[in-house]
Amino acid sequence: MAIAIRRFTAADTAAIERLNARLTAGGAVDRVWPEGPADRRSTDASVRERLFVAADGAEVRGGVWLREHAFRIGGTDVPIGWAKYPVAESLVAPEHSGVPGSLLFQLLREQPRLMALGLGGPEGPFARMLARLGWTGEVVPFLFRIVRPFRVLRDLAHVRRSAARRAVLDLLAFSGAGAAGVSALHAARGMRGRRAAAGVDAELVQEFGAWSDEIWMRCRDAYGCLSVRDAAMLRELYPATQPAIRRLRVRRQGRDLGWAVTLRFQAAAAAPDRHFGRLRVGVLVDALSLPADATAVAAAATADLARGPDRVDLVFSNQSHPAWIDALRSLGYLQGPSNFAFYRAPPVEQLLVPDVRALGLLVNRGDCDGPAWFIR
Repeated sequence: MAIAIRRFTAADTAAIERLNARLTAGGAVDRVWPEGPADRRSTDASVRERLFVAADGAEVRGGVWLREHAFRIGGTDVPIGWAKYPVAESLVAPEHSGVPGSLLFQLLREQPRLMALGLGGPEGPFARMLARLGWTGEVVPFLFRIVRPFRVLRDLAHVRRSAARRAVLDLLAFSGAGAAGVSALHAARGMRGRRAAAGVDAELVQEFGAWSDEIWMRCRDAYGCLSVRDAAMLRELYPATQPAIRRLRVRRQGRDLGWAVTLRFQAAAAAPDRHFGRLRVGVLVDALSLPADATAVAAAATADLARGPDRVDLVFSNQSHPAWIDALRSLGYLQGPSNFAFYRAPPVEQLLVPDVRALGLLVNRGDCDGPAWFIR
């Protein structure tokens, strides 16, 4: 029977569970997430999401979400789509190698202005397929700051992958040399950032209101391309029903500079996470201000994550815009290898004319599926 790409129905849920079981049995970590009542949004919402499945008789061979909302590009609001959570049984069964392409072509029929984010980096199978189809791709930098050096040296799984490395890192941790070196490095690199953050305070708020609309209107055309971030959109992205998300209103001397969204998560409660071991990790998920105020806003978010009894061991963020990358570096963040790729179909790339590129593209962890990966 030919595979049909169609909208998800509630009757597909059992078949998706069987697909996920086959993926697990084959050693894949990816999953297809079925729709629930909260995912069925009306067409007049700020964000519209739909799941498409590859139906093969009674079985489902893959799925991908289409997430649509407005982007501000070159001073104009433009509807854009994200290909979100693309997963196919081809990961474990080569006979289904045509499923990812079929899913993608259906999304392009629905929304030609399509993008994708994350994907395990440019070497992931879906990213390689996009590159072959002429999509433009780049890596969104990964920047991190160590808060508790001893715990990071002892438990950062990504860098403890050989016995020799583990021995060296343990020596640095137990001797105190690692903590001293990290502190000195942060102090040397963070001097400029500390000056920019002087007099800045951050207020924890329950939701975004009219004050964030004023920030949006002030900042929206300071960037060439960014997702719309007015109050209505922010309430969709970061609802008050998600207690893990922290929303920070950042000010200097009573004047709003911008806002930031952060969260804390425990990398693994049982088996160590393949990247972070058992570390407590903080994420600067999303933020907005004028580029000149990026350092002050990033400093406020970093300080919020690094203090208090539930402070984190490590803070990281993925940022594409030069002002935000520079802001984090000025606060002592280091840059590491990134598996966060950003791909754009030709109709989107055509919108990124030189004037748009000159102002820069703002993409971060708040885009596409947002922080859902950390709090599922």
